[in-house]
Amino acid sequence: MDDPNDQTRPEGDGGSWYLDAVGGKVASPPPPYVLEPRRPVDSKDPAVTAGAEPDDAEPGPAESTAELVGQMWRATGEPDPLSDWQPSEMSKTMGRRRNFRWSLVITLVIVLAVVAAGAVWLPRIAERQADAKAAEYAAALIALRRELPATQQLLATLTEPATDADTLSAVVPDLARLQTAADEVSRQAVEPLPDPIPLLPRGALEALEPSRDAMGRAATGAGEIVAQITEGITYRSLASTLLAGLPTLPVEADAASASDLNVTLSEIYADATGILAELPGLAAFADHREQAGASVDTFFDLQVDYVEALRNGDSAAATILADEMVRLPDRLVSALVPGLAELRSSVDASILELDGSLAEAINALPD
Repeated sequence: MDDPNDQTRPEGDGGSWYLDAVGGKVASPPPPYVLEPRRPVDSKDPAVTAGAEPDDAEPGPAESTAELVGQMWRATGEPDPLSDWQPSEMSKTMGRRRNFRWSLVITLVIVLAVVAAGAVWLPRIAERQADAKAAEYAAALIALRRELPATQQLLATLTEPATDADTLSAVVPDLARLQTAADEVSRQAVEPLPDPIPLLPRGALEALEPSRDAMGRAATGAGEIVAQITEGITYRSLASTLLAGLPTLPVEADAASASDLNVTLSEIYADATGILAELPGLAAFADHREQAGASVDTFFDLQVDYVEALRNGDSAAATILADEMVRLPDRLVSALVPGLAELRSSVDASILELDGSLAEAINALPD
C-alpha cells in the first residue's frame, strides 16, 4: 500500500495521484456537445468541393465567431435563428432622433444667452450716458458757483467811490473767469443729449431736461451779472474822464493867451460830448447820465463867458467862472455815488439769487 505521507508526485498525472490516494477521482459529466477538430480535407474525396461541405462531414475547428455560433446551434439540433435574418428599415422617429444635432442646441442656447444679456445690458446704456452727463452738468454748475464769491468782491471794488482807474482794470480778469464758467454751463445746456440705440428707453436721458433748462437759466443769469458789472466798469471809467484834464485857469490873460485857452477848453468840451454818447445805459446811473449831460452843457456856457471875461479884462468875473468850471468834474464824481450804491445792491441781489438757483440745480440732478 502506498504511503499517504509520501510527497513524491508522479509527474504527468495532473494531480490524480492525490485523488487515488484518498479514495478515487470524481468523474466529470460529459459536455453537452463536443467540438471536434476538423478533419483535413482530402483533395481526393469527390464529395468535398470548394465552398461546400458534405452533410456527414464532421465539424472542424471554427475559423470565425459566426462559424463557431453556427456549429453550436447545429450541435443542439435546432435551427439557427439568425440564419435568415435581414435588417429591418429604421423608423422615421428613430431616424430623426439619430439625426439630432447637438450643435443646434448649443447655438440656440448661446443665442438665448446673448438675447438675455442684451435685455439686461442694453437698457443700461442710456442710464450710463445719463449718469455721465449728470456728472458733467454738476461739474460745470459747481465751477460757476465757485466764482460767485470773487464776483461779489469784484462788485464791492467797482462800487467803492475811492477806487481808481488802475484798480478797476485789475478786476477784469476775475470777471473773465465768471464769464468762462457761465459759457461752459450754457454750452452744456444746449448741447444735444446722446442718442441711444433705437427702440431703447430714453427715460434716464429725458430726466435731464429739467436740469438742462435750469442750467440755461443759470447761464443767462450769470451772463446778465457779467454784463452789468462790465457796463459798471465801463461807465465808471468813462465818467471819470468827463471834463477831466482842465488846465490852470488864469483870471487874467492877453488876447493870444485867451485864444489858446479857448481852444483847449473847446477840445475838453468836445471830448466830454463824445463820452456822453458812449456811456452805457445802466438804470442805476440814469440820474448821473442826466446830470453829466447838464454839466457838459454848463461847461460850454462857462467856457464862453470865461474867455470873454479874460478878453475884457474882467478878472472878478473870470475868477467866479473859473471856479465853477473846476468844480464841475468833482460834482460829477460825487453824483456817481448813489448810482454806484444802487448798482451794488441790484447786482448783489442777482448774485445771491444765482447762487440759490445753482444750488437747487445741482441738488436736482439725477443720482
